[in-house]
Amino acid sequence: MKAFAFLFLLSLVFLTDLRAQSVTLTWEVPASGEVTKTCGGGLLFQARTPGPFANIRINVSGFCSPTTYDWDFVSFIPALGSCTTLPQIRHPISAAWLNNPPPCSNPPTATCGPNADIRIFHPGFYTFRLCVTSTACGGQSACAEISIRALPTSNFPPAITMENIIELTLPIANTERLEASVLDPTDAHTFYWQQAGANPMAIILPSPGDSPSNPVSRPRGSNTTNTEVDISQITKPGTYCFTLNAQDEFGAASNANECFLVKPAPSTLGISITPPGTAPDPNVLITPVNNVPLNAEITGISVYNDKIRYEWSQIAGPTAIPLPPPAYTANINDIPVSSSTFNCPPINLNALAYGVYTLRLTVEDEYYPGLITQDITFEVKPPPSNLVVSVNPAIATTTDPYHDYTFSGEVTGIHVNSDVIQTYWRAE
Repeated sequence: MKAFAFLFLLSLVFLTDLRAQSVTLTWEVPASGEVTKTCGGGLLFQARTPGPFANIRINVSGFCSPTTYDWDFVSFIPALGSCTTLPQIRHPISAAWLNNPPPCSNPPTATCGPNADIRIFHPGFYTFRLCVTSTACGGQSACAEISIRALPTSNFPPAITMENIIELTLPIANTERLEASVLDPTDAHTFYWQQAGANPMAIILPSPGDSPSNPVSRPRGSNTTNTEVDISQITKPGTYCFTLNAQDEFGAASNANECFLVKPAPSTLGISITPPGTAPDPNVLITPVNNVPLNAEITGISVYNDKIRYEWSQIAGPTAIPLPPPAYTANINDIPVSSSTFNCPPINLNALAYGVYTLRLTVEDEYYPGLITQDITFEVKPPPSNLVVSVNPAIATTTDPYHDYTFSGEVTGIHVNSDVIQTYWRAE
C-alpha cells in the first residue's frame, strides 16, 4: 500500500511537470487596445489577473512554484517626432516607475505577482511583454506581448525620408540605390514609387511598390519600412526624377521627390578639320568655288555621352560664309555608344571672293565646363593666267646716245577672272 501511494504521488509530480504553461494578455478596456492621446501627460493602464478595473487581463497557468514575473517595455514607435518620452511600468504595483523594472519572484510566502501598471505619455505604437519562469518542475517559461495603439488627436500622413543624390557618373556602380523610408506607427498604410516621364530612360521599379495598383501594404503598428530603387540600371545621361507616394488608411497622403543628374565620364575632346582644297596645296581653292565641302569631326567623346555642343564662326575673309546655327551632336539611342567620333555636317563653300579665310569650330561638353577650338585657314585664288609679254620694238640700236627711243609693252593671256596683274620695267 505504501509503495502504491508513493507511485501515485510520483505520477502526480510527473503529470505536473508535463502540464502546459501559458501566459496570455488580452485587452478589456478599451477592447481594441486603441486610445486617443495628445502629446504629454501620463495615461494609465492597469494589467491585472481576473478581477475588476482591469484594462489588460492577465492569465497565467501551468507553472510550478516558485515563479518569477518579468514585465518589459519592448518598443515604442512615436507618432510625432517631438514627442518621444519612453513609457513607464510599475511592477509590482507598489514599486517605483521604471522603463524595464527588474523581475520579481513569488515563492509561496511572497506577495509578488503578475499585476502591473503601465503609463504612456505620447501618441504612438507601444509593445509590452510579460514573461513568467519557474526553475521547478524541470524549468518552465512562457511569454506574451500586448500592444497599445495611441492615436494622435489629428491624423498625420505617413512620414517619408528620402536619400539626397546630387549627381552620378556613368557607368554607375551595380550597388547604387536610391534609398527611402516610410513610417506611420499608428495607421495601416501603403506606398509606391513613380518615375518621371521626362526621364531619359525608364528603369524597373521594385514590385510590389511600382504603381498605385500594386503598392506595398503595411499594417498598423509597423516600424519604419525601408525601400529602394535600383538606379544602377541607368545607362543614359540626363536628369532623372523619382517620387515615393504614401497614404494611410484614413486617406492622409504624403510624397517625397528626388531629382539628380547622371553625367557621362568626362570626354577627352579633339577636333579634326579637313582642308577644303586638293593636292598639292589643300589650303588653296581656285575660283570659281562651287559647293566645295568643308568637313570636320569631333573625337574623344565619352562612350556614355550623347550630346556635345558645336558651333562654327568666321574669323576672317572677304565674303561672309553662311554657317549653320549652334547644334548638338545627334542623340544616340543605344548607350553606351559604339563610336567616340562625331562627323559634323559639311559646310558648303560657294561663290567666295579672292582672299584668305579663317573659320573656327568651337566644341563644348554638355555636362562639363570648358571648351576647345580649332581654326582652319584657306585661301581663295583666281585660276592661273597664261601670261605672255611682248615689247615694241623688240630690239633697238643706235650710235647716238642722245637720241630718245620709245618702248611699249603688252601682257596677254590674263585669265578673265584674275584680280590683279602686276607689271614693271627693269633695266638689266
